[in-house]
Amino acid sequence: MNLSEAIQLTNEGKITLDTMKAMPRVELLRLAEEAFRLKDTLRRENQIEYYVPASERAKKIHYSTAKMRIAVGGNRSSKSTTMLADRVICMTGIIPHSLPNYPKEKIRCPGRYRII
Repeated sequence: MNLSEAIQLTNEGKITLDTMKAMPRVELLRLAEEAFRLKDTLRRENQIEYYVPASERAKKIHYSTAKMRIAVGGNRSSKSTTMLADRVICMTGIIPHSLPNYPKEKIRCPGRYRII
């Protein structure tokens, strides 16, 4: 059984905790490895969905609806990453799982953006 078959059977209620306990350990490990590979692939291909703000201050920038926003901080304080992630969200409309209350009114494309 491959991972997609296992997912389909699970969704149909055909794989339960009892059936998983009955599976050979080698089969469970193989499915787990395949699931981790799939997760890594999804994270690489859909990075913005898995973005997590570095701090509460970064979250405030994401939730701000101000026309102009500025990120100020020391070296490696996530200024560029935060601002770039916010622009990517605005341009693509893809909202990361970590920002469920992201203001929809900020999402607009095309737009004019400037990051210095």
